[in-house]
Amino acid sequence: MSVQQPEQLELIKKFAIAPPAGKPHGVAVTGSERPGRSPIFRHHAIGDGPLLATLDPEVQTQHDAFEKGANTNPNGNCLGWREHDKSTNTWSPYQWWTYETVRQKRNNVGAGLVALHARAGVCHGRNQNSSSR
Repeated sequence: MSVQQPEQLELIKKFAIAPPAGKPHGVAVTGSERPGRSPIFRHHAIGDGPLLATLDPEVQTQHDAFEKGANTNPNGNCLGWREHDKSTNTWSPYQWWTYETVRQKRNNVGAGLVALHARAGVCHGRNQNSSSR
């Protein structure tokens, strides 16, 4: 698990500040308008500046973000849902799976797919011998 560096903390602080009263949270990127489409909008603190790839160099993909969350807070809320009652047109309170629950379900699905592939005689990509094709 990484510790956030001072420059990361400064960026986080920068993006946590709301724009001045009456100013938009998102600003249009100059020249991004196209017929029939809205312009591209960016955070008010970036505007037309260079894109920010990540606040944390260890988080480059959605998988990285999930793993970081799961390692940092395994008992934290990860996936939530609520059910809709059509008869009353109301929503139930959120129900949550923790990161650890989602991680276990992901591992179970992956193991099941590997077992199904093995049963069907499908080789796993990393173990497949290209000369046997």
